[in-house]
Amino acid sequence: MLLSEAKSNGLFTIRIEFAAAYEEAEQPEIAERWKDAYIVLRELSGEESANLDQNENYLKQMISYLPGCIVDHNFEISEGKKASSADVAKQVLASSTLTAYTIREWAESLPFGKLKGGKSEKQPTS
Repeated sequence: MLLSEAKSNGLFTIRIEFAAAYEEAEQPEIAERWKDAYIVLRELSGEESANLDQNENYLKQMISYLPGCIVDHNFEISEGKKASSADVAKQVLASSTLTAYTIREWAESLPFGKLKGGKSEKQPTS
């Protein structure tokens, strides 16, 4: 593998559909307005993961990483002109519903989020 391809080939990503946040909150009329909106977040880097504090500062740290981890989205600032990841992050963070949903879905989907007690939850196969 070429080193230049390693970063993109090795990253885990998750697509967050925003309508699902409002469906979960039992707000179908708002979910309908957000039905096509999404972002794709990459996994945290090793350095970002190592700096996570699993206690009090966890949410603040995940929020601070959000803008730099958005690798795709479908938001536009005008017809045909894609919004920046920073602007999309601001929009997400402007809503406690979207913020909580996004951070939870992202954290739960990350490979390190599936570890328990330092060991994978997967059972060894015989």
